[in-house]
Amino acid sequence: MDAARSRTWTPPYPLDLAAVISPLRRGAGDPTIRVDAGVVWRASRTPGGIGTLRIVSRPADGAVAATAWGPGADWLLEQLPAMLGANDDPDSLALPPGKLREVQRRNPGLRLGATGLVMDSLVASVLEQKVTVTEAHRAWRHLLRRHGTPAPGPGTELSLMVAPSAREWALVPSLSAYTRICSGRYKQRCSAPLAKTRALGAIRRRYGRGSGTLRRVITMQPVLEIYTPDGFDLWPVAEIEPFDFLPLSGELSPAEVGTAVMRIAGCNDIDPDGDRPPRPADALGSFLHGLLTFDSLFAAGGLRVTDNSTGVTFVPGCCDGLEDWREWHRFVDEGSLLGFGHEPVSPLAERFGDTVRLTVNNEQTDSPVIELSATELCHLLAGAERDLTDFLALAADWASRHLPGHCGPVTAALARVLDLPVPTEPLEP
Repeated sequence: MDAARSRTWTPPYPLDLAAVISPLRRGAGDPTIRVDAGVVWRASRTPGGIGTLRIVSRPADGAVAATAWGPGADWLLEQLPAMLGANDDPDSLALPPGKLREVQRRNPGLRLGATGLVMDSLVASVLEQKVTVTEAHRAWRHLLRRHGTPAPGPGTELSLMVAPSAREWALVPSLSAYTRICSGRYKQRCSAPLAKTRALGAIRRRYGRGSGTLRRVITMQPVLEIYTPDGFDLWPVAEIEPFDFLPLSGELSPAEVGTAVMRIAGCNDIDPDGDRPPRPADALGSFLHGLLTFDSLFAAGGLRVTDNSTGVTFVPGCCDGLEDWREWHRFVDEGSLLGFGHEPVSPLAERFGDTVRLTVNNEQTDSPVIELSATELCHLLAGAERDLTDFLALAADWASRHLPGHCGPVTAALARVLDLPVPTEPLEP
């Protein structure tokens, strides 16, 4: 059995342990939590690894005794006060006279805890939004029993399970795993939790897991400005809001890849002139003609930067194109100024020593900004290049299935517009 770690903590407020833990529990049969005679057991996946936590409240002296097992034991004990509501401030919630205020008065020991573990709650929370609570709890139990990891220490004997990691969730087939637990009308909804864990997993892999507390996270995504022409039927495309941005990565569905290829081809769908050959007569060849024959290709979009702590987003301007994304590298290495548009919206990147400032709209004196170091920007650019490379490999595989007669030329054209080498090995079917 794993060596145990222990800690005793005395909260500076009356603590109702069962009430604080209750929001974390997904039904009486939740495999991650067990409550038995005033003792709380919880299995978690922490930045330090999996762990089992045992919490006992001692009303006699107001203290809480905690014991933890597994690689994540030290992290769980360090986070114990936050989990039990130490960072909550119930006095700041001033309710008007009425039933809610009376409930608040009668429950002085209720605090809102912070586990610092997004993945422990993400999938369960999304399930509860998509189906009824009863079905969501049943699905949660089934998923944990089938895809979870036995909790370390006494957690194994108690049949506690640790929820899968973001990567493990991403490997769960969205329908096959849910078919037995969701009724037919919910099958399409069941893929939503997995999509969110894939996105979160990508962010964590690129930008680090941190200590589990909420920290500033800046993300960069290569994006295409999207619109779907009415009546497009040359291949399947996804339904995306017009003039929205589609992030490019290796996580796209086939329909989303089709949308991206449609948009890039559409950006270059211009009548031939000069030495370019005439359009072919067939609809597919005509639509792809510009993409396959232009020397200089264009793709509306660019790199989108988001500061998730403030919600500020730096989006590509009207003069921006994905084909110029490497200008960011030259900006970091040599330049002090990089503009992406003009009135009325002019995104601007500036460098002051090691500090990079991204101004959302330079036409506004009070425009939101994002500031980061040049080193951070280099890491973000490396991640964006990986996303583009993964997308290109996915697009090559998509083209082999949907455009078999044009696969090679289309893949080469996409590589040119993204300023990347042509993939040498297609994805496995």
